[in-house]
Amino acid sequence: AEAVLPSVVSVTTRKVRQGSLMLFPFGIVGAREEPVRGMGSGAIISKDGLVVTNYHVIEDVSEFSITTNDNKEYAAKVLGYDEERDIALLRIESDRKDFPALSFANSDEAKVGHIVFAVGNPFGLSGTVTQGIISARDRHLSDSRMDYLQTDAVINPGNSGGPLVDTSGRIVGVNVAIYQGDDRVQIWQGISLSVPSTAVKVA
Repeated sequence: AEAVLPSVVSVTTRKVRQGSLMLFPFGIVGAREEPVRGMGSGAIISKDGLVVTNYHVIEDVSEFSITTNDNKEYAAKVLGYDEERDIALLRIESDRKDFPALSFANSDEAKVGHIVFAVGNPFGLSGTVTQGIISARDRHLSDSRMDYLQTDAVINPGNSGGPLVDTSGRIVGVNVAIYQGDDRVQIWQGISLSVPSTAVKVA
C-alpha cells in the first residue's frame, strides 16, 4: 500500500446539464444550466504523467482535473479512449518527469484466490485501500462483450478507474463497476468487477 498510494490519483470532473425550466419576463421559457461534479480514480503508469482510468469517468464532461496523492492539482487532457473496454488514457499537463508510476502485471496469470488490493477514492475519500481475492475470472456480463475479473475487494462510487493491484504492487486490473443484484441498492454487495490488465494495455 505504501508503494502504490503515491501513484493513485483522484479525477475530479465537472459537466453542465440542463436544469429545470424557468419562466422569464414576456413569457420566455428557458432552462437553467446546472454544474454537476463527479469523482473517479486513476493510476499513473509513466514517469511523465500518463494516467489510466475508466472512460465513463471522463465521458461527456466539460472539464476535469487530476489530484495526486500529495494533494497537488493538475490540468490534464485525454489522449485516447476505448469505449467498449471503458478505458481512457490521460496525460497530466506538467513538465515533471518523475511521477511515481505503476507497472502492469499479466492478468492472464492471475488465479482465483490470489490476494489483490483495490486503491482509489470511494465517496471522495482519497487514498483508500481495500483487500480481497480474485473471486472469478472471465466474468461476462450480458450487456458487454468484455470479460472481467471478479473480486471481493470493496469498491464504491469514486473507485472507478482506480487500480486493482497484486501483492507486488503491479496493476492486475482497473476497477470499473460493482454488480448490483438489486437496482434499488446502490452500495457494494460483495461483487466487484475490474478490466483485466491485458485488455487495458491494448485499449
